[in-house]
Amino acid sequence: MIEPPPDRPEENAIEFEVRIPSSGEVNLVPDRQRFSLPRALASRTVTVWADLRSLHILLDGHLVRTVVSRLLPQDLAYLVMRYGARPVGPAPAAPAPRHIGGNPVLGAGQAVEVERKAQRDGHVTIAGVKCQIAFALARRTITLRLDGHLMHATADGALVGTWPCPITAERAARLPGARTAATPLPPPPLPAGLIRVQRRVHASGRFMVNGQFIKLGPRHAGKLVTVVVEDTITGSCTVRKNSPSGPAATPHPSPGSTSEARASSPADVKNVWVMQGCGLRIGEAFALNTKCRVGDGQTLRITEQVNPTAQLRSLKFRKAGEYRDIPLPRYVSGAIDKHLADHGASQDGYLFRGRKKKLVTRNTYREHFTTAVKDAGLPDGFVPHSLRHYYASLALSRGIPITDVSRWLGHKSIEVT
Repeated sequence: MIEPPPDRPEENAIEFEVRIPSSGEVNLVPDRQRFSLPRALASRTVTVWADLRSLHILLDGHLVRTVVSRLLPQDLAYLVMRYGARPVGPAPAAPAPRHIGGNPVLGAGQAVEVERKAQRDGHVTIAGVKCQIAFALARRTITLRLDGHLMHATADGALVGTWPCPITAERAARLPGARTAATPLPPPPLPAGLIRVQRRVHASGRFMVNGQFIKLGPRHAGKLVTVVVEDTITGSCTVRKNSPSGPAATPHPSPGSTSEARASSPADVKNVWVMQGCGLRIGEAFALNTKCRVGDGQTLRITEQVNPTAQLRSLKFRKAGEYRDIPLPRYVSGAIDKHLADHGASQDGYLFRGRKKKLVTRNTYREHFTTAVKDAGLPDGFVPHSLRHYYASLALSRGIPITDVSRWLGHKSIEVT
């Protein structure tokens, strides 16, 4: 294993200004050092911070790109002569990954960061791999941290989410603009319920919050509602009428929300909560029983699942009689209690009952779920299994070890997670 040499303070770091040509290609030292910027920046003047390891390009004081330096000591003297470069202090950003023989060398567990602009549907492309981040972050620049195992996305100083890394650490170090990660991950977004706003419902039954439409229905026209923002990234919210005696009004969620998506049957609402809050597979959620809560109600014990033909089977990758324990959030336990109070359970304790069969069939549920997704304004492709992905991403972004998340999800290994 090749170990990188120890970091040393910047030696002979210089700074100078360069005007971007119409092609966007800047050739600093012929046949040795160049970099490129978008053509939209043509004729703009950028500041270049350079040493023997990294080049940081800044526009109006903001970092635009970091590239690997191929400069030699004599090249620094050449830049002083050509551009009037001047000595400068510490680097404005973390350095580019070290290279030995043209190959990047990363220390054990070292991560790299790159900045990418999310497309209009909220995805970014990493080394040709399309990664969905968040619809709410469309057209915004986000920072991606990759270590070969996980990919973390941050925006506005907050952690957006965590996913399996789509590429290896060595390939990540070769990405354009890659730099070593030198600071800890930022905290997650604001706590749930911290942001509240009031809106009056339009005659059409809709109102707007931060550019996003929320639909309540014409029967709520003219009412003043309070919007409690529960997740500033996914855009989920709860809307309550400002009437002390009236019941809470439940809206269709804004894009990215999972907590308010619901199917047409009242029993299906709690099914969504269980899949989101415990990361269950759809068949495991259908097999939920009153006996599943153990350990003073703080643990959900999954022992079986419902197959596509609404028949009970053992868990995936497990033999009959084996089970999986998952921490049970209080809000999910409360949703289960409310479901039992409103709808009861079958004679043998199953919470969700089918219309024609004893248990729920997947095809019927998917039809109702697809209708609810459209009514909620969620993006196409949002399926029940997306709630399981939401659970995993949220748990990893909160710093829960991947080994625990993998065990709760019932994966055979953390590589699957």
